[in-house]
Amino acid sequence: MSEPIVLSGPEPISPIERTIACCLEAREAMGQIADPFLQTLMDMLLLELGSRLAADLHPSVPDAFRS
Repeated sequence: MSEPIVLSGPEPISPIERTIACCLEAREAMGQIADPFLQTLMDMLLLELGSRLAADLHPSVPDAFRS
C-alpha cells in the first residue's frame, strides 16, 4: 500500500478536499477487491466531489456550463 495522500497548500483544506483525499485512499484500497461495480461507484463519487470543488473555486461560472 502506498503512502497516504497529503494535500498541502497555503490555506487549511476544506471538508470537500478532505473527503476527496479519503476517497482517493479508499479507491486505491478497493483496487485489491477488484470489484468493477464498487470502483465505478467510487469514480462517480469522485467526479461529483470534483465538480463541487470546482464550483466552490469558480463560483462565477454559470450552472449551464457545469456538467
